[in-house]
Amino acid sequence: MPLIYADASDGYISASGSSHTAARHASSGSLNSTLSSSAYAVRAASLSGRGGGLTYRYARSFFYFDVSSISDCTSVTLNLSGYSSAGSGGGIVIMATTAFGGDGGTALAAGDYDSIKDWDGSSDMTGATKFSSAPAVNMAGWNVNHNNIIPLGSAAETSINNLDYLIICVVDYTYDYLKAEPVTGGANPGLALANNVGLSFSNFTGTDADPYLNITLSGYGHDVNGVAAANIGKVNSVATASIGKINSVD
Repeated sequence: MPLIYADASDGYISASGSSHTAARHASSGSLNSTLSSSAYAVRAASLSGRGGGLTYRYARSFFYFDVSSISDCTSVTLNLSGYSSAGSGGGIVIMATTAFGGDGGTALAAGDYDSIKDWDGSSDMTGATKFSSAPAVNMAGWNVNHNNIIPLGSAAETSINNLDYLIICVVDYTYDYLKAEPVTGGANPGLALANNVGLSFSNFTGTDADPYLNITLSGYGHDVNGVAAANIGKVNSVATASIGKINSVD
């Protein structure tokens, strides 16, 4: 099962405003693409200021994966390392996006904030293209500083098998995906953590916390002579995807 790591240009884009719609429906935001991790990688929160009034803050995280070597994906999981005090919130959703120029041709840009595929930028996102297989990833079991395995569905498999890339955006489920006004966290910003999800990015030292795809391929999937199947592309010049048995062994 090949592991495909996210490109180093991953990151998150945030936007804020004096109203729920001003922040959520912004066409661009503040780009953060050099951080190793952030407690605010996915966000949908409202904070009360010292002088009164609310400030609304949203954040969406973007990842690009080069899957040009894969054409026979049968299942795939997204693996994200949790960071800091991620709140339970209402879950997250893995969406398709046209960020990175739509094909990886450009770096992540501030204007990619609203680049959810098939989304009009203001309605809820239920009609947009979704990659996660579940309606929402439940944050109750979210592991901080450890890997979190998120199953992706058939839309992701189709993209991997037909395109050279898989580009995803991670958004808040309850407030961003469903278009609901976030509840206030009060004067203490820490109280708003329930609407934040912390993530690590590819700039994290080493690869232990890097986001990656774990892809299951069709064809022969066992170790051969002590070599893991994920590291075998061919056996005697025959692609593993075309091999059902080796020496009569399934």
